[in-house]
Amino acid sequence: MTDTPVTPTPTDLPADAVINSEMTPPVAAPVEPAAVVPPVEVAPVVPEGVVTPPPAEPAAPEAPTEVAPERVVPQPSEYTIPEGMPDSMRNFAHENGFTQAQLDTTLTHMGAYVEANTVAQRSALREMGEAHLKNWGEMKDTNLNLAKQALAQNDPDGHLATALNESGYGNHPAVLDFLHNLGKGMQEGGFLKRAVRRAPGEKTAAESMYGDNHPVAG
Repeated sequence: MTDTPVTPTPTDLPADAVINSEMTPPVAAPVEPAAVVPPVEVAPVVPEGVVTPPPAEPAAPEAPTEVAPERVVPQPSEYTIPEGMPDSMRNFAHENGFTQAQLDTTLTHMGAYVEANTVAQRSALREMGEAHLKNWGEMKDTNLNLAKQALAQNDPDGHLATALNESGYGNHPAVLDFLHNLGKGMQEGGFLKRAVRRAPGEKTAAESMYGDNHPVAG
């Protein structure tokens, strides 16, 4: 006869087994997270003798962009130019795209250049005239006096004298020689007074030609 296995009843199990079967399974204790260790910054190793450049400075903020005013090129007739300036300057300014302000600045610089050039020219002419008078030697005062008399008699209104003085060309050797020779010829002809009186009764060529109407007595 075959034996049938007998299933043990709870009362047949060991006492601890019965207790454990009736209790809630034990809960595992929470595990504390491992502490996080911050990374250690390691300075880069610079080879000996190598200079580390300083850190770059932050870029400066860009300045706001200024809007240039509209550039206006006048028509030729709209330009304002100094009195005496030829009208061709208006055409020149327009064709080259000058504004009125640019034209004014250009003319100012041109005027300063012309003035400086004039002063230098007058100075050079004066030096030339002084050197020419020295070449006249002892006759300097006599020759210069003749030149002045010739100019005064032939330029009664003083227009030529003014032009020569303002330009400086009254000191030019060629002008001095011309006026001296003119004065010398006028003196010899009896049109200018002589430094040396003529003998009584001696007539000049002018007196012979004009008689008593001769303007200057010798």
